[in-house]
Amino acid sequence: MKIAAALVIALVLTAGACGKGDDKPVDTAVASSAATTVTSPAAKARTAGEIVANLKTNGLPIAETTVYTAADDPNDQLGRPGGYTSKASWHDTRVETQTDFDVTGGGSVEVFGTETDAQKRYDYVDSITHGNAMLNEYHWRHGVIFLRVSKELTPDQADGYKRALDRL
Repeated sequence: MKIAAALVIALVLTAGACGKGDDKPVDTAVASSAATTVTSPAAKARTAGEIVANLKTNGLPIAETTVYTAADDPNDQLGRPGGYTSKASWHDTRVETQTDFDVTGGGSVEVFGTETDAQKRYDYVDSITHGNAMLNEYHWRHGVIFLRVSKELTPDQADGYKRALDRL
């Protein structure tokens, strides 16, 4: 009992000694929230559909687009733990092979809830596509956004998507 009382007294004294007497109280919830707020442009990013519309507005030759739902997402990742919060794909008019709405015929954008989840997806796709001539593609991560475009585009053409992504 004496040990417990001594610990409580020590804790109270230590807590009191940590602050200055003239400081105003700090709302820790607000301070914590402000410290963890991501302010990068990608954090304000919007949905995948809005990003594709922005890419098209910036002059990229995007034809048909599709915005996926959890019911028709081809990867079954939309809205699931660690998965993206929105996904859209499009056809690029410069690509002759426009099959289904996949990266081969144009591109795809996935928006994640966290940069960590976006990086995990980037790493996964990169591990599969890198050095594989059949699956190769261009892809970039910008904050919570993961953008993928067809290998059928020239490096200069693909770079147009990267530049537009960097401006978001």
